[in-house]
Amino acid sequence: MEATLAVAADNANVSTDGKLNIIGVFQEFTPGAFPTAVPTVAVVLSWVAEPVEFGTQKEVHVSFMGPDPEQKIDLPPFGLKIPVAARPGEPAIAHQIITLQNLPLLRSGPHAFYVVVGGESKARIPLYVREPVDEHEKEAPE
Repeated sequence: MEATLAVAADNANVSTDGKLNIIGVFQEFTPGAFPTAVPTVAVVLSWVAEPVEFGTQKEVHVSFMGPDPEQKIDLPPFGLKIPVAARPGEPAIAHQIITLQNLPLLRSGPHAFYVVVGGESKARIPLYVREPVDEHEKEAPE
């Protein structure tokens, strides 16, 4: 099983006909101050699996880490059942959306979601956290 898509977004869903809809993909976040939290983030993953994996259950582990490894957040594992392909001889496609509320951010710098399945790294989703912007220091339009 391999990740073919891995992004952070404002929202995502899978339509009844299997289309993955993603709204507001982002790689950067600028807070007003620290500490802060990202109100909502959808970790969106799309997987492809070969016939030998059809019908198996996978355990997907997601961790979020910033510049300080001691502040790593390990999310509870997420189960993923590999479907059978829509047509014989083709790989199966599975979408997974993990929605998080109030993701804590304590400082600026490079952060990332790390996705691991079976002890093997499958994806890294970067999130660069900028220095806070003071609303009073923004330039007024002329």
